Amino acid sequence: MSTTRINRTNRLLIGAVAVVGILAGAAGIAAAVTGDGGPGPAAVADRGDDDRGDDDRGDDVGEHDDDLTAEQAAGLREGAAVGQEEAEATARAEAPGTIHRTEIEEEDGRVVWDVEVDGDDGSRHDIQVDAATGEIVEHDIDDD
Repeated sequence: MSTTRINRTNRLLIGAVAVVGILAGAAGIAAAVTGDGGPGPAAVADRGDDDRGDDDRGDDVGEHDDDLTAEQAAGLREGAAVGQEEAEATARAEAPGTIHRTEIEEEDGRVVWDVEVDGDDGSRHDIQVDAATGEIVEHDIDDD
C-alpha cells in the first residue's frame, strides 16, 4: 500500500470520527434542552407557581413567565447578556431588601428579568431589568 493511500485513509477515518463526535454532542445538547437527558436546565425551569424551588435564602428561583415554555425560558436565559444574579444585584441596588421572586420573560419585544423585592421599608418592588443591557426599564412599588 502506498503512503499516499494510507494518508488518505487516515484522513477519512479522522473525518468520520469527528463527524460521529459532533453528532453525539448535538444529540446530548438536544436531550438536555428538551429535558430527555435527566434533570437539566429545561427541567429546572419547568416549575409552576405552586412548585417553586428555593435557594438558601428561601427565595423563589428558576421561574419563568407562565406564557413561556420551559424550553423558551431556557433559550431566553442562554441568550441573556445579563444573568439572573446580576439582575438581582441591580434590583437590590435600586430597592434594598430581600429578593422574593425572579423570572425571565419577554415584555413588549424585550427580554427582561422581572425581580420582585420585599423592600426593607415594607413595600413590594417589581423591577424589570433589561436582559441585554442590565438597565432598569420599569420599577413599580406596591405599598400594601
